[in-house]
Amino acid sequence: MILRRLAISLRKQDWFAVVIEFVIVVAGVLFAFQVSESASLRDERAYARDTMVRLERELHEIERVRGVTRTFIERNVERISAARTLIMGDSEGGSLTQEQCAAIARSHVIDRPADAVPTLSEVIQSGVLASIENEVLRRAVMLFASKQEATREWIRLKATDMDNLAERFPEMMWYEQVAASDGDDLPEPQIVCDLNAMRASRAFQTYLMGNFVTLRDTKDFVYEFMDVAFSELHTAIDAELGIVHEPEEPAS
Repeated sequence: MILRRLAISLRKQDWFAVVIEFVIVVAGVLFAFQVSESASLRDERAYARDTMVRLERELHEIERVRGVTRTFIERNVERISAARTLIMGDSEGGSLTQEQCAAIARSHVIDRPADAVPTLSEVIQSGVLASIENEVLRRAVMLFASKQEATREWIRLKATDMDNLAERFPEMMWYEQVAASDGDDLPEPQIVCDLNAMRASRAFQTYLMGNFVTLRDTKDFVYEFMDVAFSELHTAIDAELGIVHEPEEPAS
């Protein structure tokens, strides 16, 4: 209708009417564009919020799993530290517990903690991050991604530096079959350590120290350093969504 009136005004050379009709057409186009842009922006923000809700749920579950594996590595580090004192200390008495012996046998293993957050990858790759106006949240996302990459690279490099002490020193550590503690007919393997031989071997102590230092540093960097990133990101998302969590019992 407007375009028809504009055509009639042009034929009549009614320039004032032409200007009015042209302004109406342009205003209509601009208004439609603004409405479309506003709707698109609302959709982007709604999608971003939905993504944040999914991300918060993922973080909650991953942090729970990390708590379990963190407890495991902390116990291993404590047991190896206590065993190291017995092996390398001045005292000639004492004995290694079965848990300490097993921790030494496994001192070359770095268990990679859960850190994959699929929704976070979606946030970064899909452009959702650009629609997030909260600068604290945006910064937490970027810091998390950079720390995640750093800790993964650490594990990749350090895993090749560890030595399997049971393989390298079979005369000091070996496995024996013992009756299953649960009454099962099938025997189960149990590691045995020769404390005196370990005390007499400088080479063993050197390799043990190397594994211990790497494992301890892994606990501090891969776990504690990354746990801070998890906590900061989770806190920022909770603040954005208005979520308040009840305190949980620590993992045992």
